[in-house]
Amino acid sequence: MVQRKLTGWEHLAGDPVTFFERVLLLQVSNEHKAWMRAVADGRRDRMGLVWNPSSGFEADEASIACGMAFWAAACQHRPTVIWGGRRSVARAWIDHAAAILSNSTGEFRNGHRLSVQDDKPIGLMLPNGGWVLRFDGAMRDDPMAAVHALGHRANVLIGDFSWTDRETVQHALDYAHGYSALTLPIIVHGRN
Repeated sequence: MVQRKLTGWEHLAGDPVTFFERVLLLQVSNEHKAWMRAVADGRRDRMGLVWNPSSGFEADEASIACGMAFWAAACQHRPTVIWGGRRSVARAWIDHAAAILSNSTGEFRNGHRLSVQDDKPIGLMLPNGGWVLRFDGAMRDDPMAAVHALGHRANVLIGDFSWTDRETVQHALDYAHGYSALTLPIIVHGRN
């Protein structure tokens, strides 16, 4: 299966901070570094973030979420499924990830593929064919079909709370708990 091919970044599977600083070329706050290390060593399986776009020179929370998706895909062979929400918002997440990729080190950014056709799934893929971010649709069964297609080895990004109901969020959390998946809920500052 093409997703099992090595990416060349597996040596950083236990060190997301180095991946952020030397591969993605993103500066991260000490607080976020501590969270990343806790994810890497298994002390944390959720990384809830409140996105405030005016974060200063350090990576904002949206960039951290996309960076964690890159780290999980490239270093641990674990894609991230965008769970629920609108297609337009999912495309914005994919575009944000592509912008991070364009500013990363040259040896990392080459060969990625962007799939943004109107058919599903849409997302960003590694050069070896593995998904970084994937969105299969806004219907309740779409994300579950995606994680099933990925062998139930996918992380979860919930990035559109304006359009994601409580039941869908609970469904994502139940999946994440059952399959030891990292959950990245991102709330835009000022949203409920």
